[in-house]
Amino acid sequence: MRTHLLIVGAVAVFAVALVGSMAFADPDASQPGPQWVGMIKQWSQALGLSDTQQDQIKTIVAADSAKASAIRADATLTRADKIAQIKDLRIDCRIQTMQVLTPEQREKTFAMSGDQLKKELELTADQQTKLDAIFADAHADTEKIIADGSLTPEQRMAALKQRHETTHAQLAQILTPDQLADLKDMREAANTDSVLAGADATPSAGNFAGTRFRCDASQKVALQYGGNTYPTDAIEAADSLLVPVRAFSLVGAEVKWDGEQRVTVTLGSRVVALTFGEHTARIIEGGKTTDVSWDLCPRQHSDTAYVPLRPMAEALGFVVTWSPGVAKLDVGGN
Repeated sequence: MRTHLLIVGAVAVFAVALVGSMAFADPDASQPGPQWVGMIKQWSQALGLSDTQQDQIKTIVAADSAKASAIRADATLTRADKIAQIKDLRIDCRIQTMQVLTPEQREKTFAMSGDQLKKELELTADQQTKLDAIFADAHADTEKIIADGSLTPEQRMAALKQRHETTHAQLAQILTPDQLADLKDMREAANTDSVLAGADATPSAGNFAGTRFRCDASQKVALQYGGNTYPTDAIEAADSLLVPVRAFSLVGAEVKWDGEQRVTVTLGSRVVALTFGEHTARIIEGGKTTDVSWDLCPRQHSDTAYVPLRPMAEALGFVVTWSPGVAKLDVGGN
């Protein structure tokens, strides 16, 4: 899988990278593990961090890592609750890290964030112009909030969080549905990885945090069912495969797409209703309706509707057995 720098709005590249480490740092240590010391040094070179700044950031990461570890270990929380709480921790960590940087370093990270978003989401010239304006305003507001001596630390954090959300809302207004889905998938994948990651996990060398959802249907996968094999295109994202929803018609399902946002897939008496950009699949059978949460949402790319392979197959009642390049579907799931 191709790994890329995760960008989520007006958050600094450096801060994003450090937050990614939060999920992997040793939860019992007062400082990040040795593998992260070297990476922090690399990031410090990009921004010219002082030794004091590095120490402050290490403390922030270690503290939030311990909190993330506690969330992952809390048996009373559902998986969705864990993902939501770790998402909040990520935001707190980013904002704390931003306050450690100097105005010049923050300006550089905003510029780096903008450049990477343009590249990763393949923004048009008009979108790039609008993005520059959004980030310029966000940077200016961030500096004003941080410099406001009348604010308590709690008020400053709340104001920065609000500015963070405002920036995301402004980004949503200039991105296409596909680009928004890309951004959402990146964020969800990172938060999901944070929940599932253990203390021994390490990032890919030379990369920051997160996995870019690439709209590149250059891969192939075969669906095996009833003794027959059906090859189809596939997109890889966050260690999962998405396939054209029409591929399930090859194994007996009826696929209907309204050409816009909604897809229904019917197999026997079971109907699975999907909406692009939404992580909830609705399963209808025998007068009973069940909502199931998926890590990756269905999406449209190049006039084709894509769905995550395993969740879609399991929603239709198949048991999936995976071998390299082949997904074997057997009847017998829930």
